[in-house]
Amino acid sequence: MRYKPGFTPPRGRPPCPRRARPEPIRPPPRREPDVSRTGGVADVAVLAVLPAVLAVSTARIRPVGLRAARNVPAHGDRRAAAHGGDPAGEARPGLDQDGPVKWTRAVHHLRDLAEKCAELEDRPNPIHRLRVVALWAVGDILDRARDIDRVTVALAVDLPADDVPWLSEPIGAEHWSNATRLSRSPITALWRSTRVPVWNHRIDRPALVWDVEEGLAEDVLSALAEGRGDQVRTAAPSADDLRARLADELASSLRALRERTRAYEDKRWQPGKLEPVADTLWRAGEGYLDVLDAVTRSTPDATPRP
Repeated sequence: MRYKPGFTPPRGRPPCPRRARPEPIRPPPRREPDVSRTGGVADVAVLAVLPAVLAVSTARIRPVGLRAARNVPAHGDRRAAAHGGDPAGEARPGLDQDGPVKWTRAVHHLRDLAEKCAELEDRPNPIHRLRVVALWAVGDILDRARDIDRVTVALAVDLPADDVPWLSEPIGAEHWSNATRLSRSPITALWRSTRVPVWNHRIDRPALVWDVEEGLAEDVLSALAEGRGDQVRTAAPSADDLRARLADELASSLRALRERTRAYEDKRWQPGKLEPVADTLWRAGEGYLDVLDAVTRSTPDATPRP
C-alpha cells in the first residue's frame, strides 16, 4: 500500500471505536390504583387476594415426580395396598384410589387372576418359583352385586405355615404378583398355607374359584357374576374350631414376629437396603396384632389390649 509523503502508518491493529454502554433497564413507574371508577373497592380487593392467587397458581405448576405425574403408588404404597387396614377388602386410608369397582369389572378381575394361576401352573416360569395351588374369593365379592372398593382373594401356597404367617408374604410373592398383574389390579391378596385351613377370623366362608386339581370353577364365577355368592361359599366353622384356629394362628404369628425381629436386628447395622427386612418385620407385627385382637374379642374375660 502506498501512503502520502510525510505520513507515518500506525503500528498494530487500529483501535476499535468505543461502544456505547446500554441503558439500564428500569422498572415502570408504580401506578396507584384507580379509585375514581370503582370508589376504591374493586382495586383494593384485587390487591388483597393477589398473594393467595399467586400461591395457588405456583402450587399448580410445581413440578412433581414421575410417580406422582402418572398417579402410580410408590413401592411401599403398593405393598400397603396389598395389606390394607381391613384385610377383608378395604384399602389402607391415604392411598390414591380410583373409586369403586363395578361389579362386572370385579368379577372380570377375579376370573382373569384365576386364568393367570392356571396359565402359570401349565407353563411354570423358572424365574418365579412360587407356586400357587388354590385361589379363593373372600369378602365383598361373595355378597350381593354392587360396586365394591376392592376384590379380596386368598392365595394358597404349598409351604409350611410358619413360612406364611398371617398378613405376611412368602418369598417370591412380589415377582408372582408382577407376573400375574396382580399388583396392577384392584385386588387385595391374603397369602395362606395349604398345611392349615384357609379360613380364619377374617376369611369367613370363602369360595373356591380355582385349584390345581379341579381347575377353574365356572359355576362359582357364574354365581358371583349374578350376585349369588352365598350359594357357593363353604360352611362356617364351629366356635370351638375357630378358637383353636386363632390359638394356632397366634402362636405362628408370634414365632414369625420374633424371627423377623432378630433378622432386622442383624441387618440393621450392615450395608445394604434395610427396607425389605423392615417391611417383613412390619407385616409380621401387623399380623400378630390383628390375631391378638381377634383372640381378645373371642375371650369374654380377656383384658382389652390398649
